[in-house]
Amino acid sequence: MLKESDLDRIIDERGRLVLGEIGRPGDEEAVAALGADMGILYHTSYYSVPWAAGLLPFSNPNETIRQMAMTLLLREPVLPIAAAVCGTEPFRLFDDYLRDLREAGVGWIQNFPTVGLIDGHFRSSLEEIRYSYRKECSLMQKSLAEGLACLPLAFNLPEGLQMAETGAKKLILHPGARFMDAPPEAELFLRIAELARAAREIRKAYPGCRVLLDVSDMDRLSLMEEAAEAGGGGFSGLCCHVTPSRTRGEAVR
Repeated sequence: MLKESDLDRIIDERGRLVLGEIGRPGDEEAVAALGADMGILYHTSYYSVPWAAGLLPFSNPNETIRQMAMTLLLREPVLPIAAAVCGTEPFRLFDDYLRDLREAGVGWIQNFPTVGLIDGHFRSSLEEIRYSYRKECSLMQKSLAEGLACLPLAFNLPEGLQMAETGAKKLILHPGARFMDAPPEAELFLRIAELARAAREIRKAYPGCRVLLDVSDMDRLSLMEEAAEAGGGGFSGLCCHVTPSRTRGEAVR
């Protein structure tokens, strides 16, 4: 298992962490060849759909992740493995679920699908009926208690502080759904400057927490580095994603 100290060393030496998205047999080897430091199980990768589509009510994300862990990790993993878990699911006994993932070989947990990608009136309604971001924070606390490390997503300063309060030693600040593709560069720079200020505040309040900026895919790395620097810095490093070469929407057999 990749330890917190190992991840610190990777971030310090390279200035970034590379996550390889895994969904099918062979994906782990493919993303390892692309330079991934860690593999992460996403139900969206299993179904070969864009990341944002993970918020739609198809399939059962947590059960899909459990089955993926049980089947894809039967042998010794090539990479350390994280799992993306939906912390707002109301019907899941998470203590047992997280134990199953740990025993299957998962070492890290991330909160996805996440309400953090939702805003406006819909987000306010979810918070009011307790399908809230705090439930995702509770998932991180349960994960840490189960002996799993955490790599949570946050989207602003309040969420980042809530996640850091759980005891998570790593945190990824994500620009949000609006910035997942190719927004106007001026808007992107303003958004990253906002996140840089948040990163500085989080690290000031929780000095032991490393705060990374999610830059999506490697093609955006230089642009996001420039935006982070222009925003005054404050990030511990960047977090990039690599994916196996596969057609989006390819049928699951």
